[in-house]
Amino acid sequence: MSESTFTFELSTPIEVQIKSADGGDTEYASEIVFKSPTSKNLKECAQLKQAFAKAMVEAGERATDDSKAETDKKVEDITGSDVMQALSVSSVELEVVWERGMRLLTSGVGNVVLSTGDDKPLSGTVMRNVSVDDIERMVGEYAVFFILKSFLS
Repeated sequence: MSESTFTFELSTPIEVQIKSADGGDTEYASEIVFKSPTSKNLKECAQLKQAFAKAMVEAGERATDDSKAETDKKVEDITGSDVMQALSVSSVELEVVWERGMRLLTSGVGNVVLSTGDDKPLSGTVMRNVSVDDIERMVGEYAVFFILKSFLS
């Protein structure tokens, strides 16, 4: 796997409809391969980065010196769950973050890996089968891996 892609493991496998010679079949998928965003994704990337920056500023304002020492993490140890938790306790509207994240993830940056080994683009139709927990983790992990690297380093 190169630095421009990463594989996301779904905690709940999803059903994916595929077209076949006899009409259509259902396959299952338990992972999605994501690639880095392009200039096509500037708006969504900027919105997610700005939401995270706002959440981090608010977290810094709320933190005491003791809690800062307890919660200091190395940049490479920050996870998607950490990102989503920071967003969740901030004034940032989480619904907006999820919507923009889903718009980004279904814009051509993700491919669902089917049980057959084939892949299919992650579309809005496929995304509707993904659990809310997986969507939250997916948005967070994508943000950590591609969008926030420059901000966090």
